[in-house]
Amino acid sequence: VVGLGAPSLLTPEQAKEWRNCAEALRPWKKGPLRLFGVDIDTEWRSDWKWDRLERSLPDLDGKVVCDLGCGNGYFMFRMLALNPKVVVGIDPNLHAWLEFAAFRRLSGVTNLHLELLRGDSMTLFP
Repeated sequence: VVGLGAPSLLTPEQAKEWRNCAEALRPWKKGPLRLFGVDIDTEWRSDWKWDRLERSLPDLDGKVVCDLGCGNGYFMFRMLALNPKVVVGIDPNLHAWLEFAAFRRLSGVTNLHLELLRGDSMTLFP
C-alpha cells in the first residue's frame, strides 16, 4: 500500500472534503492507496505485481531510473524504499498525471517526476 498523509493532519471538515475529492478522481488505476486515512479502491492490485517485481530489480541506490508507462507513479513511489537518486516516469495519460501530482504534493517527495509524453517520444532524446 502506498500511504500518504496521516488522518490526524486534517480537520473533520478537511477530511470530508478530501473524501469527496478522492471520490471525484475515480477511477483510480494503480494501487492500493491510503491517502489521509482514506483507503482508495483501485482497479489494479499493483502491490501484487510489485511483490514479484521487486525481487528482480537491480540495485537502485543512487541511480537515475525511468519508469516508462508509469501510470499514476505507484511503482515510482514504491521504488523510493530502494533509494534511487531520481525516478522519472513517462506516461501519456492526463488522469494518471493528476493522480501523480496529488501524490507528489501530499508526500513532499522531490526526486520523483512524471513527464506527460507517449512512449514513442523517447526517440526524440539522444
